[in-house]
Amino acid sequence: MMTLYRLYRYFALDGVITFFFLSLTLYLICEPKNKRLSALAYSLLSTLSYFAIYSLLPLIFTGGKVGMPYWYYFLCSVAIALAWGLPSLKTSAFTKLVYILFFVAMVQLYKYICSPLYIAEGTMPPQLYAVLDITTSALLYALLFFLALFFSGHKLSASVEILPKRSLLLLVFPASLLGMSIVGFVPRLRELAVPILSAILLIDLPLVYYMVFRVITAYEEQRKMDAALSQSQAELAAYIEAKELREELRRERHELKNRYFYIQTLLAEEKFAEADNYLESVIGHISDDLGTIETGNALLDYLLSRKLGEAKRLKIKVTTEIALPKELSIDSEALCTVLSNLLDNAIEASRTVQSPEIRVSMKCTGGYLAAKIANRVDKDVLSLNPNLETTKKDSANHGFGFRIIRKTVEKQNGLFSVSVENGYFVADLMLPAEQNIIRSEND
Repeated sequence: MMTLYRLYRYFALDGVITFFFLSLTLYLICEPKNKRLSALAYSLLSTLSYFAIYSLLPLIFTGGKVGMPYWYYFLCSVAIALAWGLPSLKTSAFTKLVYILFFVAMVQLYKYICSPLYIAEGTMPPQLYAVLDITTSALLYALLFFLALFFSGHKLSASVEILPKRSLLLLVFPASLLGMSIVGFVPRLRELAVPILSAILLIDLPLVYYMVFRVITAYEEQRKMDAALSQSQAELAAYIEAKELREELRRERHELKNRYFYIQTLLAEEKFAEADNYLESVIGHISDDLGTIETGNALLDYLLSRKLGEAKRLKIKVTTEIALPKELSIDSEALCTVLSNLLDNAIEASRTVQSPEIRVSMKCTGGYLAAKIANRVDKDVLSLNPNLETTKKDSANHGFGFRIIRKTVEKQNGLFSVSVENGYFVADLMLPAEQNIIRSEND
């Protein structure tokens, strides 16, 4: 047993085994570019190259002497892992570097915890030291296994673009952990350990606070967005009842025709006073909403009639051009969420504009529902407010409209863009749908 342990120490196999865990973790998290490259093949090949450079090469150049400075371990771990990961695995070099640095930092911090054992190497029986060393190493390998599982369950998103400053912040924390571990293993720095570690912690404290701040902020924004989405879902529940409403409107229109014929009869008989009284008492003021938009799709009829009816009551000119199938194959919740938010934004923006106007065009093309909603503006709102943040005083509870729209469209694999064209703020939307067209135009 002691012979095997001496070989284990002589060839620094503890570092080789930890590197195998690192390679396997990177493979599982980042995924291979070539699917024919298996996890075992990738991990073994990269680990063999590590073994040659980290374990064998120093023995050749030092004449068989055991022991290399810790900076050589860091250099080999990071450089070789990147050298294999960049051409073979997906995700960016920055993402891989974050995983590698955190992994290496965890290893070194664990060794720092075990430093009392390493210091006592010459003061205890060799057999006892060997057992304790192997035991702590086995615990390290178990820890690395769970670290790999943790990384797999909390992958860094490859689709999110991180600003350079935030990228540096992500690297500061693992780099500082490595710095703390180096202090414990470099004899010349041990006398300065306290001030060095204090300086590192001083740097890390604001970083930890910033990370907590970002987590809490993200949670709060998600909570508010969920509340806003709940409001949209409540509207959806009302829109789903549009079929019943539409049937009711049809009955009212049928009754209106009967009343129209009755009025014609009164007029033909020259009973003008009676006709005037009938109109005043029975018909009254006909709501603009009775001139509802008819696309053939009950859900859209109700949604557009309600929103555009509100715009007309606010004296906003409304122009629509719609060509849609009766049976629109599309996610109803997504459609209501996006259109209701877009129309609400257009109506809100039109309140402060002279000669306000809202234009709505919708059609099915190429397997998509294409919608364009434009509202007149008196200035280029995108140049003044490129992120489309709310201008309301209660900004904490407003300004989620466009974020909800983008999130919903992205979830449906659709397209969404905004622009300012010829004095109009234009929102272009495309959602997956089927095509069977009937036409409806309203001005």
